[in-house]
Amino acid sequence: MNEKITTIRPTAVFGLEQARLALGLTKNCLPREIRLGRLRVSKRAGRYLILGEWILEWIRKGEVTRQRPETDNENN
Repeated sequence: MNEKITTIRPTAVFGLEQARLALGLTKNCLPREIRLGRLRVSKRAGRYLILGEWILEWIRKGEVTRQRPETDNENN
C-alpha cells in the first residue's frame, strides 16, 4: 500500500486543489461541502482559501459515532 500520509497544520493555508490533493478527494467533493455549508472557506483575489484548522474542524464534525443496540432490559 502506497498511501501518502498528510499532516494538516492548523495555521496552513490551502487552495481548493491543494486541499483536495492532500486529502485524496474527488474533484467535486470540496465544492459540494462548501456549497452545503459544511466546510468553511474564504474567497480572496478570486480564489477559495481554506485554513488548515477549518479542514480539521470539517473532519471532526463528520465523525461517525457508534450507536448502542437497544436491549429489552433497558425498556423495563
